[in-house]
Amino acid sequence: MKRLMHALFFAVLGSLILSACGNNVENRLAGVWEVIEDDVQTGRYLEFASERVIIRDGYDSEPITASYRLIELKKGKLLIELAESNTAIYEFFLEGVFQSKNLIDVTQFMDKEDKVVALKRIKNLDKEFENSRVEDEKQQEIAEKEQAVADKERAKLEQQRLEREQKIAEQTEERQQQQDKEIADASRKEQQEREKKEKETVAPAPKPTPAPAPAPKSASASSNFSQRADALSNKIMADAKQTYPGDQDLHPGFYGQYYDDWDKLLNDIWGHLKQTMAPNAFEQLRNDQRQWIKTKETGFNNYQNEHASERAASSDFIAFETADRVQYLIYNYVQ
Repeated sequence: MKRLMHALFFAVLGSLILSACGNNVENRLAGVWEVIEDDVQTGRYLEFASERVIIRDGYDSEPITASYRLIELKKGKLLIELAESNTAIYEFFLEGVFQSKNLIDVTQFMDKEDKVVALKRIKNLDKEFENSRVEDEKQQEIAEKEQAVADKERAKLEQQRLEREQKIAEQTEERQQQQDKEIADASRKEQQEREKKEKETVAPAPKPTPAPAPAPKSASASSNFSQRADALSNKIMADAKQTYPGDQDLHPGFYGQYYDDWDKLLNDIWGHLKQTMAPNAFEQLRNDQRQWIKTKETGFNNYQNEHASERAASSDFIAFETADRVQYLIYNYVQ
């Protein structure tokens, strides 16, 4: 009988000791903890009370309440399991160990196996929420200001692009009208020459008059135009490096800014050829020039159907085409 009472005493004592240990861990756990991932605050909080935990994901979210079960493991570790409301099915939540009264190192945490997780005790949750709210408003204000600046810059660039496209379209139309006028003049001249020849077959032929000597060709014309073309190309590359240091490619719309320079050089070359080439050869080149203009305008017009953000390439296209035409005329016709 004495042995039975003795065993019962120690059993009750052991149960009280285990209960006291469990209560001690639960008391240490009670309070609010912030989840830290890779040494970065997440704004997520766990508030442990007696067998209940409140989970908050930021100051503006609805809290979630769940039942939890605390299990004390060996070597000072603790394991927490959660159960959804109105259920008795507990699932693994986290495993960790107290490093101090205000810090728990989490060795396993749900699906965060790739992150270093810890729980840090928070003394005043309302103050933490207020700090988070103020910081979010500050960051929102900064983001709005940056967005406004970016929108203003995009609008400015878009306006500049539209103005360039309008100018190119006007210049293209003006050149087309000039080409049409030249074609009409040439056709009228041919008609007059045919009528003159028809009269000459009837009337006595007048004494021939010596043909005017052709205009002297400049020996340095090719070199001069080549130097101007090379200088313009070098200037464009230098401007690009200064405007976009470190970039290998030109930004859309950048090359199109130099269309007027290439177009002026092309017109100067054309005026030189008109004075120095034989009439028949120049007329053949004029027909080729008309075909080139039509091809260039077709390519330019195709860009006008693209999205506004991509049409900057239209000014690049017409500038590149004009630059190629300059080089073609220099190396094939200028002497």
